[in-house]
Amino acid sequence: MLGAAAIVLIVLAYRKVRKIPRRTIVGCYALIVGWMLVMAWISAPARSMGVAIEELRSVRTVAYMAIYAAQMPLAVAAVAYACLRILRDGEQNRATRLWAGLILCTGAVSAFDHLTRFANAVLMSVEVTNGFTDWRSQSNDVLFLPTACVLAAVVAAPVLAAVRAKLHNDPSSVAVSTLTPMWQDLSTALPAMSIESTGLLPNSVDREHRMRIECEDAVFTLLPYMTEQERREEATPMQRCAAIVNALERRRAALRNLVWPRHGGLPTKTSCCASRKHGPSARPKP
Repeated sequence: MLGAAAIVLIVLAYRKVRKIPRRTIVGCYALIVGWMLVMAWISAPARSMGVAIEELRSVRTVAYMAIYAAQMPLAVAAVAYACLRILRDGEQNRATRLWAGLILCTGAVSAFDHLTRFANAVLMSVEVTNGFTDWRSQSNDVLFLPTACVLAAVVAAPVLAAVRAKLHNDPSSVAVSTLTPMWQDLSTALPAMSIESTGLLPNSVDREHRMRIECEDAVFTLLPYMTEQERREEATPMQRCAAIVNALERRRAALRNLVWPRHGGLPTKTSCCASRKHGPSARPKP
């Protein structure tokens, strides 16, 4: 039941961008604790007799199993909705779709496990014994353990990803290390294209995303300083880096040939002879 509450909170965290309010978390677990107290009261006669709740074969068995079995199917329904959205999203990659399909199948087994527990309790309360009740009474771990193992593997994936990010060994950290030299050069040459807080973002995924955007904006600004040969689509990564370096040099050279007009305003390009005529001292300070 506590696991069902955790699953619901995970789905809420996945759907919402903002952090889940503390009152939602407290309310979710408080509801589970309340149901556990009710279950403790229902199973009190069985505990006093030293038998399992299924052996009472009364309405208490049905009530206990109804509360116990309802939590996980509801949580699985929320998970199934999120997984179906992922599978229907055409922008998701193959690995994400694979994990979503695995979680969906595991949730279906878990829902079947809990629903058949309730059906077995109903049959036992009316003194019905058949092959289904015998199988269900003797196979609690058959359906529970495989589901628990798969869910443990699924939960371990984000934990391992967080550990790799902490050790700066995740793909985003590697991408940040690769982008940092070019990003620093571009942000120094084109400070208007960069935000000072980009390099201070705590999350490597956010840093990579911000660096890529700023590098793309800077390269777009440098496109007028590139030749047609440098802008061709079939250029290799090394040729593209060389084109960016050459564009930065051409931009610096163009800025060196700009003088501020006497009436103020934007700088204008002058010829070499005009620069020699006026001289550096003739340029008013911007």
